[in-house]
Amino acid sequence: MPASRLCSMSSRNVRVGDYVVIQRQCYTKLHKVTQRSMASLGKDQLELDTIIGKPFWTTYKMEGKGKRLFKLVECDGAESLAEQLIKDVTSGTDNRNIFDDNASQSLSKDEIVGLRDSGLSGQEIVGQLIENSKTFHDKTEYAQKKYLLKKEKKYFEYVTIRKPTLRLVSQIMFRQDPAKIMWLRMDTISQITTAAGIHTEGTYIVYESGCQGLSVASMLNYLGEDGNLIHIHPGNIPQKQAVLAMNFDPQHLSKLISVNVYSLLRMLFQENKCEDDEPAKDNLAKKPRWEQETEKAARLLRNRKVDGLVIVAREYPASIVMALLPFLAVSRPVVVYSSVREPLLDLYLTLKSRGDVVGLRLTETWLRSHQVLPDRSHPDILMSGSGGYMLTGTLVQRRDTSII
Repeated sequence: MPASRLCSMSSRNVRVGDYVVIQRQCYTKLHKVTQRSMASLGKDQLELDTIIGKPFWTTYKMEGKGKRLFKLVECDGAESLAEQLIKDVTSGTDNRNIFDDNASQSLSKDEIVGLRDSGLSGQEIVGQLIENSKTFHDKTEYAQKKYLLKKEKKYFEYVTIRKPTLRLVSQIMFRQDPAKIMWLRMDTISQITTAAGIHTEGTYIVYESGCQGLSVASMLNYLGEDGNLIHIHPGNIPQKQAVLAMNFDPQHLSKLISVNVYSLLRMLFQENKCEDDEPAKDNLAKKPRWEQETEKAARLLRNRKVDGLVIVAREYPASIVMALLPFLAVSRPVVVYSSVREPLLDLYLTLKSRGDVVGLRLTETWLRSHQVLPDRSHPDILMSGSGGYMLTGTLVQRRDTSII
């Protein structure tokens, strides 16, 4: 990625129309900024007017304006609720005499909800819970910290506005509904871009359907001024949610060409095509956007072969690969992703029999995250079963057996 683009992306402030990532402790949410924008974090409603024009990575404190309605006030940084409240609290030596009988808290549920609705800060609410607890002062220091950290997660008053990155966008989409992105995790995305050999000045084809534009955004992210990406999709309207969320500038978005697969193939293989003629500007202006994009992609593919072919599809991939393989240059990679294994097994055998795709490998991506804390590091209990399957290979010149 050019250094000038990196510098401009890092220094730009939040503008109307941008996507931002709202982070509250470990929770992150993707949101598009509009005039008088409102964002919901659980049952809390946030007014986002104050973030417009401010730099990314600014931290704000949530100040109550009414029932679960908050405005954001810029501050220097977040303060730990647990560290503030644990300072002057006495603790016990063990928890043997503490019983969980649901009677240790003298405040009722309605009274606790009333404290929140009255506009009290999180520190004041938790302070009230401690004062009205019959067992808190008898707990060990470790148990008290654990209790306060649990309450801090619920009553945390600070949010940070972050710039969307490929990692953040993919993690948010995966957490919300992994089926919508075909269980495509961030580690799988990195393997796809690595296997495809993305470089800044390359020209690539990506066929994607049912992945919210996540693989398209990952490939477009690494292209430079002379790069091109042809996004082929089966429907009338391409899925671009992840592409929009990345806040690419218009110049960078001009490297992306989105076309319907049937329209592109029909234009490329029609009998009376003009390969080198550039369409007149007057005629081009009268054509719909999808037709202009299709002609642009067709001219690009007639003039050169692409440097990589990536298929991320819910459909059976064999026919898609066979239709697009002729546009791939020799000694260039082909990468096919699927959330299930069986279609890739059939495609493996089909490509093996052709003889012009070598180095075929079918792999399953697997990742398990770990909690790393003093004296209590262990694998996370909840994890995804699989990150999908990937078939990779390299196109070579077919050997002419007639001369042997």
